Amino acid sequence: MKRLLVLLAFVPFIGNAQLLTSGKNIIKTNLSSIVMKNYHFTYERAILRNLSVSLSYRTMPTSSVPLNNAIEKYINNNISESQGNVKVADFKMGGYAITPEVRLYLGLGRLKGFYVSGYYRMSKFDVSVPVSYTTTYSANTFSKSTVVSGTVKGNAGGLMIGIQKNLAKFLVLDFWLIGGHYGSSKGDLTATVTESFPGSLSSELSSAKQVLEKTETKPFEFEYTTNPSGATTATKGTINGKSTGPWAGIRGAGICIGVRF
Repeated sequence: MKRLLVLLAFVPFIGNAQLLTSGKNIIKTNLSSIVMKNYHFTYERAILRNLSVSLSYRTMPTSSVPLNNAIEKYINNNISESQGNVKVADFKMGGYAITPEVRLYLGLGRLKGFYVSGYYRMSKFDVSVPVSYTTTYSANTFSKSTVVSGTVKGNAGGLMIGIQKNLAKFLVLDFWLIGGHYGSSKGDLTATVTESFPGSLSSELSSAKQVLEKTETKPFEFEYTTNPSGATTATKGTINGKSTGPWAGIRGAGICIGVRF
């Protein structure tokens, strides 16, 4: 009789544990992305025993990029150092991405086991990078600099494989093995040039534009135009750059911890 009473006393706890480990919802965050100054949050819900849908939001505050050395591999300054350059070391970026995803779990349990997923990623990044250039006035050469800044938007679809498992009654581990996405991007950049000497604005705009045009930013191709503010007495002008190109990325080695309910 006593054993029966003890068993009955634990029934509510057993029921709650079952509810937690078999819940249809998971809220999780990607721990590995924090190293890259990214903060990633996901809500996932099971719609069938082996199928789920999720929505992720990733945000990155504008700051210097941790792997600037890797970015330098994609930037080639086809111009002498004395004429100017793009200062990749001072490159800054911030932005966000929204990723809806569908997962097919190949195991027998809901929201756990090996999975294959398809996703679509919409992203927007604000970028800025200092650019140095030289200008000549009265047979003298002067060094100047400006900041090129703007927004790049990307849209891409991709596939990923991974494993998700329960660590405890309510704790979940989601390990992204490997994946990738491919799509297209559009970018708009602007730089402001200030006239240093009377009548030098046109020359300074041309010098800064030349540095940008001779800087390759693979795989993106920018087209630059100058605008002296439309007035002959203007002391400031702008350089506008527009880009279209492919947009690709790798999604993998992600370690996500979540709560299931």
